Amino acid sequence: MPRGTLKVVSAYWTVGDRAVLSCRVGDAVVAHTVLKAEGGPVRGSVTVKVRKDYALLPDKDFKVETHFVSLREGESVELAVAFQPDEPSGDLMRGYFIELEGAVSWTMDDSYPPRLRVTAAPPPQGTLVVESAWWTVDGKVVTTARVGQTVTAHVRVRAVGGRVEELVRVKVRKDLALRPDEDYAVSTFTVKLESGQSAELSVAFVASEKSGLLFRGYFIEVDFLYSQREWTMDDAYPPRLKIEG
Repeated sequence: MPRGTLKVVSAYWTVGDRAVLSCRVGDAVVAHTVLKAEGGPVRGSVTVKVRKDYALLPDKDFKVETHFVSLREGESVELAVAFQPDEPSGDLMRGYFIELEGAVSWTMDDSYPPRLRVTAAPPPQGTLVVESAWWTVDGKVVTTARVGQTVTAHVRVRAVGGRVEELVRVKVRKDLALRPDEDYAVSTFTVKLESGQSAELSVAFVASEKSGLLFRGYFIEVDFLYSQREWTMDDAYPPRLKIEG
C-alpha cells in the first residue's frame, strides 16, 4: 500500500470557544491545526511550533509540542497547542504563527491574518474603598450637632489595585431603635479614578430631631452600585452623629 502524505486543511486560533484573529497579552489561546492523510495511510510524529514573528531578528519558538499521528487515507486529525502570549505586537515582534515539522513541513502564511496579532492587556481593574468618613458643621469637623443645623456628611474613597469607574450612592440614614433604619438624605455620584487617586463625596442635610431612645442619631452608608458592594459606618458614637436639642 503506498504511503500517504499529510496535508494542512486549516489552521486557526481560539480564545475560549471562539475563533479569533487577534487576542490580548495573557489570554489563554489555543493554536489549532487540522491535518488530513492523502494518497495513503500516514504514521509519524508532527512537531507543532507556536513561534514569535520578529521583524529584525530571527523568529523564535514560543511553545513547542510533538504529537504522534496515525491516519488512514482520507482521515483527519486536529492538533491543538495551548499558550499565553506574553508581549503585544509591535514594530519588532509582529505576532505569532504556527509552523509544523516532522511528518509534514508547513509554515503559516506570513500575512495578518492568519497570523495572530496581540494587543496589550487592559490595565487591572481596581476597587473603590472607603478611606474615611466624617461630619462637618460650617466647615468644622464635629461628632455632635444641634437640631436645625445644616450638617455635611463626608466620605473619602480611594481606587486600589487599578483604574476604577464606579457609581456610588452615599446615604445619610437614621439609626432607629425599634424599627428598620431609614434613609434621610441620599446622593449618587459617578466616580472615575486612576489607581491610588482619591475623591471626597459629600451630602448636606438638616438635623431634624434630637437623639433619644427611639432615634439614636445619623450614620453613613455607601453603596457601590456597579460592583454591588456596601459599606456601613461603625455603629458606635462617634463616628455616628448624635443630635442635641
